[in-house]
Amino acid sequence: MGGNYEKNMFQQLEKALLKIDELSDKVQRIESETENRFLQIIYEKDAEIARLKAENIVLTEKVAKLEAEIDRLRKQLDHDSSNSSTPPSKDKKTNQQNTYNGREKTTKLSGGQKGHKGRTLNKTDILEKIRNREVCHEIKGHGKPCDKFTSKYVVDIKTQTIVTEHRFYE
Repeated sequence: MGGNYEKNMFQQLEKALLKIDELSDKVQRIESETENRFLQIIYEKDAEIARLKAENIVLTEKVAKLEAEIDRLRKQLDHDSSNSSTPPSKDKKTNQQNTYNGREKTTKLSGGQKGHKGRTLNKTDILEKIRNREVCHEIKGHGKPCDKFTSKYVVDIKTQTIVTEHRFYE
């Protein structure tokens, strides 16, 4: 029984050594693949860093040019009649208030206010004046003449009052 036991132990030892050799090869292959991958990543990152450095140089030069242009334009804006040969009439005015009339700005909207009765010509007054021949009446057509149209009256004053009817055919 002792010989069988030793033989069995020897086989197990051989299997373990084979497994160790197999795992050792696998570890070496993984280390090699990992090293190659890391080297590839490092190469890619080095290339990207070089590209970004070149781009940074271009952008830095562009920023310097733009800053110089801004300084030049600011100096141009700062010129007025007191520090250059330009006449005072060319000086830029600050936001001055409306001085050409005495009206003060209000918050009310422009146009007729609430409660104010308007005075406009109405269509019946115009038609009555046309019938009574108090005014001249002209018709100017816009579009193709047909039975349906919309009228718009314009009152002009010349040597005599003329009412022009604009007919918009639909």
